[in-house]
Amino acid sequence: MSFSSVLIRLSERFPGIARAGLRMWARWSVWRGQELHWLQFELSKRLGVRLWVNARLGNGMKVAIPWNDTAGRAIYSQGWFEPETVQLFERLFRPGWTFLDIGAHIGQYSLLAAPLLGPQGRVHAFEPDPDTFAALQANVRRNGLDTVSAHQLALSDQKGELTFYRADVSNIGGNSLMPPLKDSGERITVQCETLDDFLDAHGVGRVDIVKADIEGFELAMFTAGERVFAGRPFIIFECNEYAQKMAGSSCRSLGEFIGAHDYDLYLAEAMPLPPYRDGMCDKASFNILAVPRERIESMPELFTGGVLQQSRDAE
Repeated sequence: MSFSSVLIRLSERFPGIARAGLRMWARWSVWRGQELHWLQFELSKRLGVRLWVNARLGNGMKVAIPWNDTAGRAIYSQGWFEPETVQLFERLFRPGWTFLDIGAHIGQYSLLAAPLLGPQGRVHAFEPDPDTFAALQANVRRNGLDTVSAHQLALSDQKGELTFYRADVSNIGGNSLMPPLKDSGERITVQCETLDDFLDAHGVGRVDIVKADIEGFELAMFTAGERVFAGRPFIIFECNEYAQKMAGSSCRSLGEFIGAHDYDLYLAEAMPLPPYRDGMCDKASFNILAVPRERIESMPELFTGGVLQQSRDAE
C-alpha cells in the first residue's frame, strides 16, 4: 500500500486530526512557495475542509484565500482569477462610481475596485456563505478599505430565509440557492433580499457598474431589481447554462432580458471584445459585458483603440 493510500485511510479514521494537520501542511507549503499538492487537494475534498492561506492580489493587496478552491488557486499562482475580466474592469472603473459586487466570493473584484473608484466611490459586496463572508470581511479590513461595505446576503426575487446549497470545497464559488453541479451535500440557511429593496433600504442612488455571478439566479435578481437599470450601469454577468437551468432560467433568457433594456452584449474575453451571440461560446461558464447602447458613443475614452466600437461595427 502506498504512503498516500495510508494517509487517506488515516484521514477517514481520524478526520479531526487530519483536518488540523492538513491546514498546517497547507500553510507550511505556502511559506515554502510551493503549489498545491495533489494529495492536499484530494484530502481536502474528502474531508470537506477549506485550506485558508495568505496571498496577494495582482494589485498588491493582502488576501486570505481558500487554496484548494478554483478561484483561490488562480489568485495564489497568478494574482487574479479571471485575468481577462480583471483587465476589462480596470478599463471601465472611474473615480466616484458605485459598484455592486454580487456574488463577491472572498472579495477579489471589490478589492480591485476600491482604489480605482477612489475615496468618493462606493462598493457594495454581497456574499451569503458565512465562511466565505468572514474571509471577505477580513480581506476588506486588512486592506483598510473604508469605501467597501460587505453584506451577508443572497439576492434573488424572494425575501427571507432560504436554503443554501454548498458546493464541493474545490469550487466554493458554485455555492447556490439550488443544488450545484458539484454538490457537497451540505445545507445551510441564508438571508435573501431583493435588489430593489436593498437599494431603497440603504439609500443607494445611481449604480454605475455591476458584477453578477450568483449561479443562475441573475435573471431572478434583475427582475426584482429593475431600479438598477435607471443609472444605465455597465453589467458583467456570468453565463453558466447548467446553473441557469437549475434556477429555471437560461443564458438566452438572461441576455434577452438585459438586452431589452437597450443594452448590447459582448463576450468578455480577450480584446477586442466580440459582440455576443447565443451559443457562440462553448465554455461551461463565461462572462458577458452588457453595455448601454448610448454609452458606447458618449464614453469612447473607456475603450482604448475603440475596442467596443470596432466590435459593434463588425456586426
